[in-house]
Amino acid sequence: ITPDSHIRVRQARKSDSKQIWEIRNHVLVRNQSGNSDLIQYSAHIDWFSKKYFSYSPHRCFVLEEKNNVIGYCRMDKIDEKTYEVSHAIKPGNHGRGFGSFLLSTAIHRLPKNSNFTAQIKKGNTASYLFFTKNKFVVTKTDETYYYVRYTHD
Repeated sequence: ITPDSHIRVRQARKSDSKQIWEIRNHVLVRNQSGNSDLIQYSAHIDWFSKKYFSYSPHRCFVLEEKNNVIGYCRMDKIDEKTYEVSHAIKPGNHGRGFGSFLLSTAIHRLPKNSNFTAQIKKGNTASYLFFTKNKFVVTKTDETYYYVRYTHD
């Protein structure tokens, strides 16, 4: 990603809700998600607002290209030092380095010595390779998921 690529990472705004919902509900994203159900927009708006804009410890970052949200990285705080990562790039934008750029930038905007975890559906080879390429290590597995972790020093 070059400085002239018009790509930036920023904290999500309420006005990003629809574009994030559209990415989350895309069939390719849903198929790899822990919850593959179609989410109604009204339910998403309410959840998104409460989760990220009500004095919450959770953070949501977006990857924006020319004023269009093309990815999101949710960092949901699960304990004092740990965030659970949920990450998606809009289909059609894969393979361009956007996911790694978004994840790395989001991690560096959170406190040092934080831990980051993610659950990856078994069979989701792309996500498995993505997280391991970005220095996450597998800490355990079960019938459904790989559990990965990274510590930001």
